[in-house]
Amino acid sequence: MDISTIVGIVIGFALMIWGIGLGSIGNFVDKQSAIIVIGGTIAALVASYPFSILKQIPKHFKMMLDEKRFDPVACIETSLLPFVLMI
Repeated sequence: MDISTIVGIVIGFALMIWGIGLGSIGNFVDKQSAIIVIGGTIAALVASYPFSILKQIPKHFKMMLDEKRFDPVACIETSLLPFVLMI
């Protein structure tokens, strides 16, 4: 995993906690709300793309988190070309 991914995630969480405020963070942590947000996001994703595209998600997560370097042009061609052809 690239260091910028880790730094970005940490900064994002830190800014959310700072924006909410440390004293009132318990007001924003709710199991039902998390289920609605995460479940709704997954449902919207599944409804938006055909299964042939969705089954490639684990491969793309592995590419994103892998420490090996890859050819950006090849990645763009394999990752974005199916989306462009859908338009």
